[in-house]
Amino acid sequence: MAIAVAPDDEPHHQVLIAQSADQLLNMEGVKASFVIAVLPDGRTGISARSLGDVNVQVVMEMLEGGGHLTNAATQLDVNRDQAKKLLKEAIDHYLTDETEGEETE
Repeated sequence: MAIAVAPDDEPHHQVLIAQSADQLLNMEGVKASFVIAVLPDGRTGISARSLGDVNVQVVMEMLEGGGHLTNAATQLDVNRDQAKKLLKEAIDHYLTDETEGEETE
């Protein structure tokens, strides 16, 4: 998984954040990507994309967002560093749930 954090010197529009997440999927070995950036309204946005092996909708729902299996997002009232910490915790929780599910099948 790839996580990118945009500089906070200026706000970034959601479309650019989403395009950046799409581009990260072109990197070898990246199955899911997350881009964190400050939005024009001052909130912190996270755009998530995957190739289908990772359900980014579930990860974003853990952060009060939503979307679809391969395309999801959220907006948070925290700074970029806090958003990154929360995202990593959500990813860890998702991966733990996935691993536990495999063991019980």
